[in-house]
Amino acid sequence: MTLTSTQPGDASDLPRGYVVTARQRLQASAETPDGSASVHIRGVSGIRLVLAPGYFHRASARDLEFQLTRLAKLAFVARMREYYRGRGHELGRDLYREPSPRTDRDRTYVDARSQVVAEGGAGGPVEITAVGMEHWTVRIDPAWHATVDEQTFCDTVSSVASRLVEDQFAKIRQLKVAVYADREGTP
Repeated sequence: MTLTSTQPGDASDLPRGYVVTARQRLQASAETPDGSASVHIRGVSGIRLVLAPGYFHRASARDLEFQLTRLAKLAFVARMREYYRGRGHELGRDLYREPSPRTDRDRTYVDARSQVVAEGGAGGPVEITAVGMEHWTVRIDPAWHATVDEQTFCDTVSSVASRLVEDQFAKIRQLKVAVYADREGTP
């Protein structure tokens, strides 16, 4: 599967002269252990779900929920690995994870971040929720699943996942302002 340059979250639609960050250049992929589903991530929030041939028609909504929950966890790990690789390149050093908190504010931020609830698709036929980007829930309406084709399903899940990432980024920005607002140079 090839992603187009117009995929939401892709850096190609940024204004000329804009400095592209590791997050915007990011490309990562993940696949469930059984190969039933994979995801391709591009840029900040461009996400594309692909299912193995025939899997959609064999799987129940509950099967898909289970596999997509597994995939979400794997995709987040792959995304962060690629983000830190890119960020390390920007900084001119190897970077494999976020530095340990050094101050009380840093510890407050990390603790609060672990409780951030990011959502995509609330109230729709597909809902994805992540708490601290560690505890994931995927819910698929079985009646909807029974009436849609595979392409519609994949497009819907991809869109909901993109909205979850955008929600997470927005909430993290708000948290940073709340924790670090009076510190000079805070975004």
